[in-house]
Amino acid sequence: MIGCADEVPGILKEIRAVNHAGTHPCAEATVKLLQGLNELVQGNAAAAERCFRAALATRRRWYGPDHQLVAEVEEHLADVLAGNGWETEVCRGEAVELYRHVIQVKGQEAGLYPPTSPLAWPTGCSLAVTLVKQGELLLGDCSPVERREALGLLERALDLRVRLLSPDHQLTRETAEVLRSEVSGSGRPRSRLSPERRLTAKRSSSRSPGNRKEKDQSCVLVDTPSPILNWNQNRNRWSQRPWTACQTSVFGPQSSIRDLDPAAPVGSPDRHRFGAFGASRRAEPVLAALTRRCRPQFTTATLCTSSDSGQDMTNWLWSIYNETKKQTEADLIPILSNSFVNPDTIFANNEMSLQDTEVYGFDYDYTLAFYSSHLHTQIFSVARDILIQQHRYPEGLREYDYIPDFAIRGLHYDVQKALLMKIDAFHYIQLGTVYRGLHPVPDSEVIALYEGCHVPLENMSDFYGKSSHGHTMKQFMDIFSLPEMTLLCCVSDYFMKHNIDYEPVHLYKDVKEAIRDVHVKGFMYRAVEADIEKYICYAEQTHAVLKMLAENGKKMFLITNSPFDFVNRGMNYIVGKDWRDLFDVVIVQADKPGFFNDRRRPFRRVTDKGVLLWDRIHCLEKGQIYKQGNLYEFLRLTGWSGSKVLYFGDHIYSDLADLTLKHGWRTGAIIPELRKEIKIMNTEEYVHTMNWLQSLTGLVEHMQVHRDPAAEAVVQEWIKEREDIRSRTKNIFNAQFGSLFRTYHNPTYFSRRLSRFADIYMASLSCLLRYDLRHTFFPRRNPLQHEAPSWPEQASAGAIKTPFQAQRAQVTSE
Repeated sequence: MIGCADEVPGILKEIRAVNHAGTHPCAEATVKLLQGLNELVQGNAAAAERCFRAALATRRRWYGPDHQLVAEVEEHLADVLAGNGWETEVCRGEAVELYRHVIQVKGQEAGLYPPTSPLAWPTGCSLAVTLVKQGELLLGDCSPVERREALGLLERALDLRVRLLSPDHQLTRETAEVLRSEVSGSGRPRSRLSPERRLTAKRSSSRSPGNRKEKDQSCVLVDTPSPILNWNQNRNRWSQRPWTACQTSVFGPQSSIRDLDPAAPVGSPDRHRFGAFGASRRAEPVLAALTRRCRPQFTTATLCTSSDSGQDMTNWLWSIYNETKKQTEADLIPILSNSFVNPDTIFANNEMSLQDTEVYGFDYDYTLAFYSSHLHTQIFSVARDILIQQHRYPEGLREYDYIPDFAIRGLHYDVQKALLMKIDAFHYIQLGTVYRGLHPVPDSEVIALYEGCHVPLENMSDFYGKSSHGHTMKQFMDIFSLPEMTLLCCVSDYFMKHNIDYEPVHLYKDVKEAIRDVHVKGFMYRAVEADIEKYICYAEQTHAVLKMLAENGKKMFLITNSPFDFVNRGMNYIVGKDWRDLFDVVIVQADKPGFFNDRRRPFRRVTDKGVLLWDRIHCLEKGQIYKQGNLYEFLRLTGWSGSKVLYFGDHIYSDLADLTLKHGWRTGAIIPELRKEIKIMNTEEYVHTMNWLQSLTGLVEHMQVHRDPAAEAVVQEWIKEREDIRSRTKNIFNAQFGSLFRTYHNPTYFSRRLSRFADIYMASLSCLLRYDLRHTFFPRRNPLQHEAPSWPEQASAGAIKTPFQAQRAQVTSE
């Protein structure tokens, strides 16, 4: 209910009628603040001062001296002291000091927000109001020092209002006129009097309105009303001032500030209407709102309010929206010029220096050898045929071909429900990314199936991403798993289309066995060896990295699960027949991750023809090939332990997890998908979309406190727009599952494991060519949620920021 100022005593009476002895002391302070505002409206400055001092004492004890809510009360108290006509020099001095502290607090708060933040505008406007008050107060003294300070404050206020309100706004023009008159000397003469003479002059002028000059010719007093007038004599002048945060939240919108309307009448009666508390409301909810009001939050969005009319609130919210969007678009060009990330950058999760690295280890598949998309098509086709021929699946499955852009790495598969989905770092399912077959599952059904969106820890995959020991989820972390996920969904889709009842657990095991046979029985190896140029990419870059390390005297070793013949054929193509001369140790068919944990398996030497020898291994010789073994024996025979070893692999679990957790090796993750995602993030479309999404999220966060129906309707429109933008952002990366690294704003489960098990990560080994081997990688110091971003943003090492170029941002498939 919207009422007038006359209703406030009744409202306060209701509040006092409630037994709130146990109420939070900050709520009591806010009640005192409201009482003080009411006394001001009634013209009782002395009573208002007492209320403000009581509220200030409580808030200082509770929040400390530099909190925004403390500054809020200090400003009201300073207004009263300054408005009492400087009856004593003490009052004026206290007002000056209070204003100075308020300016300091507001300045710090304003510095927290970038120009595109929805809070940048209200905090800047509020700061400008206080600057003008202090400036006018100091101009009442002819001291040169204080006059210079006053002019500086007014210039600062003018700059803020030109930027935030426009040069033509009424408040901007008024500030400019005050400055112009003072600088040009056309302003009224100022006099520095002693407290006694100042008080005498004030009383004399009030007794004799027609006599405005002191007899003392050394100082002239002009009959011009002080810029800060007595409350009792000038209540209307007080009401014309732009309001502070508390006044705005309590009394509703104020036209000159909230509506950005230069033509709005200064003395609008709307400014005397109360919007936060109606007389018909119960006092208990009012006290609850007051308690919420006193929590440490931003002063511009702390009290649930309703405007004096729904249309006024709607117009104000949309004006803020339009101004924020305009500012976001204006800031786009400098953002574009500074947001380009080089796809060949190496990114650090943990500080690491290459100067300390003496030994480099490598996996083979998708680390030394990169494969084209043809290999995934081959794996899918062979596994599909195995299902049909050996497991008696329907011949109709031959209609399905591999879909290259269907799945992404890191997804979870519910074995019992036959659902493929994306889960974030906090075990929450990202709605809209749950697929049964090739079709999305409605969000309502997902919520019903899982009783929400959270997946309990006991149902998640085990440490290595497997669905074993009661775990119902399988996480696909291997790049080779992309054909497996696609095949699972294609078979499910066929069964659903033809109304065939099937057991999801059997389907998962059969597909898993078919994919395993593609590798174990050599189908994939023979296909690659038969046409190696078709399947292996970036051979020259890999060779260059290995050559650089060898020339710098670094030790190198290879540990892979692939067989020797397959590795030998690939390395002959990538490096040449003398490739073994580059490596100090070569281990094939290592059976990772068992290699890192099982102490029982000894090494076995393999001849060039694949013959296994039976002699005991006492040392690992350069140029020889070894099979199986275990890491503990490897460490004993080589002495390569601790952080001087850096091992690269593409599988977060099988290649990296045990090494970093149990053995202290440094680890580097190879993420081929990273290159494509960075190119997408470098596009103008993505930068613009994300910039506006962040600004819109800030608007929703800080305007949701307005609870009247008109405001809630506007905020709901913003929330809907935000959801649409988030969906579009997801689809930019992958129409089904989005980015490999994010579930909307949260990191994915994959991203969480990557940051835990990899010291550094990159798109390919070739990224090392951009760095000196004494380079130190530093992770970004991103502020935690409770930390203020008070330090300059740090770009990842090597992420060169260059002007935006369309050709660089073009997304190409590799």
